[in-house]
Amino acid sequence: MKICISNTRGFAVAAIAACLITGCSDSNNSSGNTDSSGNTDGPTVGQPSPPAAIDACTISQAQVLSPVLQTEVPGGTQADLCDFNIMGWESFLYLTEPAAEGSNERRFEVTEDYPNYLGKQADSCAAQSNKELLTRLTSATTGPGAPEAGTNVEIYSVGPEGSSEGDIVLYNIRFSRNLCGNADSAATLPDNLVEIKTAWRYIKPDTNESDYYTIDATLNTGDQLKLGLIGFHLAQTTPLHPEMIWTTWEHIDNAPDCVPSASSPERPANGWTMMTNACADCIGSNNPSDCTAQCTNSEKIYINEGRSDQTGSPPALADSTNVCRVFPEGTQNVDSLSEQNRANIRALNAQIIGEDGYLAKLDASDPRAIWRNYQMVGGIWFLNEGTLEPTEQRGSLQLANTVMETTFQGTFTPGTGGTTSPAGNLNCFVCHQSNNYPAPQSGNLSHIAAHVNGPN
Repeated sequence: MKICISNTRGFAVAAIAACLITGCSDSNNSSGNTDSSGNTDGPTVGQPSPPAAIDACTISQAQVLSPVLQTEVPGGTQADLCDFNIMGWESFLYLTEPAAEGSNERRFEVTEDYPNYLGKQADSCAAQSNKELLTRLTSATTGPGAPEAGTNVEIYSVGPEGSSEGDIVLYNIRFSRNLCGNADSAATLPDNLVEIKTAWRYIKPDTNESDYYTIDATLNTGDQLKLGLIGFHLAQTTPLHPEMIWTTWEHIDNAPDCVPSASSPERPANGWTMMTNACADCIGSNNPSDCTAQCTNSEKIYINEGRSDQTGSPPALADSTNVCRVFPEGTQNVDSLSEQNRANIRALNAQIIGEDGYLAKLDASDPRAIWRNYQMVGGIWFLNEGTLEPTEQRGSLQLANTVMETTFQGTFTPGTGGTTSPAGNLNCFVCHQSNNYPAPQSGNLSHIAAHVNGPN
């Protein structure tokens, strides 16, 4: 069945009703989801969707608690928005399950299956372990081609009240081993390739550690440093989608919406990870000023700007950089099927991590329970057998992860009550591009494919 959902607050769905529809891929689907051929009963590209209650998709308990890594989008060439989002959630939940019963590693952390990307000058396909993980996270954050939050910027989480001791956000990239041997930038990406990018914050004594998936990283001194996951990018190829299907998740405490609405999440009890309370108070007020005083840090860095370091060795501690989400669910009102896309994402988040969600009902000791603190932001892909033109994109057309594409979110000016995407569609495909579809496919779609085996 499907859920009828209206635009409501947070993950709580205020108007839920059972609709007698068999599933997301039903050929008699009346939800307004578009199929992969582009057929839709919704608005045309560039026209706003009508504000009305719509049918949003559902996910089964088995898909959440016994997920599989899908090799193709359910529904194939007739797949709709819901099918893609469910595939993303299943893949995420599969990759984040324990690698084996009792294992402290999750599937995506097993280097035999998903090696760390070590940069252009190293052979990432050689045998490796996670013992030097901190070095790799730091290198991915500050080394050549880094950092990941924007063009030559780093971002820092909120430090203790009144201090300038925010912690640098660290990054890691992994890929499935079927990419090894794909050294030619003109080569076709393999089917069922998985690329993963993660973002991590430092876990301090005042951080609620139990709310995060954490890892221990070893310092040169031998001391242990605990890091908490705050962002998870997933890119997958399938036979029908060699351009990759892109989906992203964030910790629910990361950042507020730049422009609050009835569906915006409430501020966490301990505040946002990436925005100070003073800045959040300003942008969340009914009549915000320009918020310059409240949201500019001691280094004159404003909202969603990040700290620029030209030395290649940015400090581990610096003043907090304020971050907010420009487009919730990666969607703006004028996007094609905007309301349907929002409804699907909100409904799935509610069913999986909401108060009565499948993960919320698990005992806290269950290793899957931690993912109740991570929300899907959205996903994006192209139509089957189409061209890599912006008009062929589907899903969250303004998709961005606040801790991985901080400076690539469009624009936001407090006091104007609005956000804009000056490039039209501003999402993963702005940077991950290819002029050829469906093959040869690698090119700029994957930024690591030509380098996983070391220097060419």
